[in-house]
Amino acid sequence: MGSLSKFGRRQKMTSAPAAASYGPELLVGPADFSNAAWIKTRTTVTADNAAASGGGMTADTAMETAITGTHRLHQAGIRESGARYRYEVVLKANGRDLVDLEMSDNLTGQAGALFNLPVPDATDTGDATWTSSTRSIVALAGGFFRCVIEATGPALGTDFIAAIGLRNAGFATSYLGDVTLGIILESASFKKVL
Repeated sequence: MGSLSKFGRRQKMTSAPAAASYGPELLVGPADFSNAAWIKTRTTVTADNAAASGGGMTADTAMETAITGTHRLHQAGIRESGARYRYEVVLKANGRDLVDLEMSDNLTGQAGALFNLPVPDATDTGDATWTSSTRSIVALAGGFFRCVIEATGPALGTDFIAAIGLRNAGFATSYLGDVTLGIILESASFKKVL
């Protein structure tokens, strides 16, 4: 359905933008972060032990380990070179408010964003190999947020890595973890934009 725009005395009907369509889901276990397809680096995941945004105990907790380094989860797969992709994660702070999302080609670079959950705000952290990147954050019920990055991958290579990283209050990506801090994860999605 369109909307009316006024130009002097005349009115012009403008069309609403078409809804984007997406290819099939490329992640394994997009709502089960305990699945072995999600590689955990200095992070532990417990499945179905937290309330999800729509209710029910279907969200997973991801907690840091007490080891110095990066604290993240990631999954690898195959993508079409030069295509545009959307990476979306629905999550909630559980002691850590700063979360990185990254789409990488595992070769030349990445598109990424740092999401500051309580604000909510998103800052670009990517580079020039993934182009036309956009990012957004939307508040959902129960303190959850939908964090999204979208970008066009490079023509070189067909691999992808979809990563979720935690940062400490000093914005560091590598730090001594705290086993009482982490995030709650509801779902993730990595799809080609058609």
